[in-house]
This record gives sequence, C-alpha cells and structure tokens, in this order.
Amino acid sequence: MGFLREREGAPCCVLHPDEARTRGLADGQQVRLFNDLGAAGLVLRVSDEVQTGVALVPGQRPDDEAVSGTINMLCSDRYTDMGEGATYQSTYLDVAAWST
Repeated sequence: MGFLREREGAPCCVLHPDEARTRGLADGQQVRLFNDLGAAGLVLRVSDEVQTGVALVPGQRPDDEAVSGTINMLCSDRYTDMGEGATYQSTYLDVAAWST
C-alpha cells in the first residue's frame, strides 16, 4: 500500500494552465480549496487534462495525507433530483494559494 501511495503522490487538485495562471498559482504549490462549507488544502497539479473553470480532485485520500482536510468537507449533503444520488460531482468551490 505504501508503494502505491508513494507512486500516486500527494493528494492534489488539477487546474488548467490558464486557470492556474489567472490565479497566480504554480504546479506543485500548496493550494486552498474553499467554499461556504469549509476549506481543504491540497497540492496543485497544472495540466490541460481539465477545462478552465474546473478543479479536478482525483480519488479520495485520508485527511492526514493532504495539506489539510479532505474534499468531502466542501460537498453538500443534498441529493440529486433524479435518483437521489450524491452531488459531489458538481460542487462549487474556489482555489487560492495556501497560507499558514
């Protein structure tokens, strides 16, 4: 298990290069993802695999592996109108530099 965690790297947030540049953020930087529910800290990965305006947080990792907290802290507990599923795929949040 340790080998897989090491290979995967730190829990991260993926932003498009244009989005990162607009926010003054750089690849490998610690960032704060936040909304009115709370905040979580992750490492930024800059890649064009996502569209501008989208923050991708791959997988779910324990909070002691992240800079701070988990992405679940930012997700609403409401259900979708069709099928009453989770709404974590459409969570509004903002991204900024992490400050201690």
